[in-house]
Amino acid sequence: MKNDLLHSILHDVRLTGSAQLHKRKLLWLLGRQNDNASAWGLLLDEWEEIAGDRSTLHGTWHGDTITLLNMASQQLSTHWAVS
Repeated sequence: MKNDLLHSILHDVRLTGSAQLHKRKLLWLLGRQNDNASAWGLLLDEWEEIAGDRSTLHGTWHGDTITLLNMASQQLSTHWAVS
């Protein structure tokens, strides 16, 4: 896992409200090759270290772009759990 880079992106999400990145890059940052439910869990673990509350990270998925948000939206975990 690329903790420094991932934490930098998550800090941006916390401060600005959102960040967009390619799915492949996010999976690379998490040290994963597949977008399954455990990848979302890893992301939530890292978010909890930054923000203290797993329930405040949300995500949308459009094509190969993922938008991470610190506000309610369509859950990325729903998509990854089905894959």
